[in-house]
Amino acid sequence: MTLLGVSRLSQVIEKDWGARDFSCQVRKVAERSDAELLAAARLIGSLYSSMSRFPVFASVSLLYFTAVIYSETVRRLGKPEMAQSFLLHDDAYFGSLCREFYGRVNKPDSKAFCDDIVRAIEPWNLAGLGDASRRNWYPVDARDLFDGAAKVGATHEEILQLLARAGF
Repeated sequence: MTLLGVSRLSQVIEKDWGARDFSCQVRKVAERSDAELLAAARLIGSLYSSMSRFPVFASVSLLYFTAVIYSETVRRLGKPEMAQSFLLHDDAYFGSLCREFYGRVNKPDSKAFCDDIVRAIEPWNLAGLGDASRRNWYPVDARDLFDGAAKVGATHEEILQLLARAGF
């Protein structure tokens, strides 16, 4: 989150330094950073709230890992426009799903809640998250990334190149 804020601020300084609307642009960066901080706080609050119910806690954590893995993957593919915010919070669909789940975290039907999260993350899930056969163990497996390549608009060759650059 900090790196995104610093990156945005440096872009404003580079592009708008000395311009009349420079302070307005800086304010927009600050507002965006505040929104991302609030998104992180909601996630953390939901995690703390569900600590005594491990299946719910593990499912809420999938929202974080889905967003992070997806965001890092598209950035490494040179497609940062596909994940412009921390935790994908300003993605119209993913962000609203997260807010919905944070609001439901304390409701009694935890099985349905957990199942709903696994279904909801599928369009962004690049790591096989929520696969019950893995029993909450998610080793790095390149097959997951190849299987999810279409979710990030990548070819098999682009995934191979990404993995090579990463030393995988």
